[in-house]
Amino acid sequence: MDAEELIAGLTCVAVPVVSGGQVRGALSVGGPTARIGNPAALAKILKRRLRHSRSK
Repeated sequence: MDAEELIAGLTCVAVPVVSGGQVRGALSVGGPTARIGNPAALAKILKRRLRHSRSK
């Protein structure tokens, strides 16, 4: 997570893509802080979405 640490007004969130117990990549989202909202909540949503997509 980068909550305006580098650039004021910009928030970034990234979560690992794990397969077979190993990190295979990452999914990241970045944008204006006003549109991102709560970065911790967004990270939870991304993680849930990744788990859901793997179960299909």
